[in-house]
Amino acid sequence: PDGIGRILELTGKDKTRFKNIMILGGGKIGRMCASVLEKKFNVKLIESDLKKAYELSDYLSETLILQGDGRDIQLLMDESIGEMDAFIAVTEDSETNIISCLMAREMGVVKTIAHVENAEYNQLTRVIGINALVNKKMITAANITRLVRKTNIVALTHVHGMDAEVLEYVVPPESRITQKDVRNLKFPRGAILGGYVRGDDVGIVVGDTRIQSQDRVVVFSLPHCIQQVEAFFR
Repeated sequence: PDGIGRILELTGKDKTRFKNIMILGGGKIGRMCASVLEKKFNVKLIESDLKKAYELSDYLSETLILQGDGRDIQLLMDESIGEMDAFIAVTEDSETNIISCLMAREMGVVKTIAHVENAEYNQLTRVIGINALVNKKMITAANITRLVRKTNIVALTHVHGMDAEVLEYVVPPESRITQKDVRNLKFPRGAILGGYVRGDDVGIVVGDTRIQSQDRVVVFSLPHCIQQVEAFFR
């Protein structure tokens, strides 16, 4: 964690401190996001349905509930969207979420997050400038995949905009990955051992690294190498 600030500096990213957040959509996702975020941030939530807006006002104690159309530029301006540090669009309509995020971006919001149902929009967000895309089907699939695989995967995620996966393993005793130094393992060329956590120590994997039992190891892998990678952690 101590290196995050320096990493952001080296990659040309500003370390934005979030204080004011606007959420579009008062469905299950929007309501849950607001209930968590309102404990630390100033949150405004826009919901188009009047009845649902009243229900949200009873459920959320610290969030300001606004009834209106989140695509209404005048509404966004009246609610000082330019002063928001983040805009989160989680309505049930993917196109509405994307369009509203673009509007928020145009009005000066630094961080925009859109919930979409169509995974094909994943590539689109990189082109049009939305910071992050959330697809609950992909998240669910990743968790199911993690649970059904035979090896000790504790985390699995897809690299945004790429056909690649990031996996985190807990190394079981006497697995192949512990038998030799990394340079002698004949690890798949389509995968990279990134780093490991050993107790309180964190290290970058290099040629003479010897992975040990119970290490937590992060692996970056292309899909066609996954089975070969898993064989090293059984």
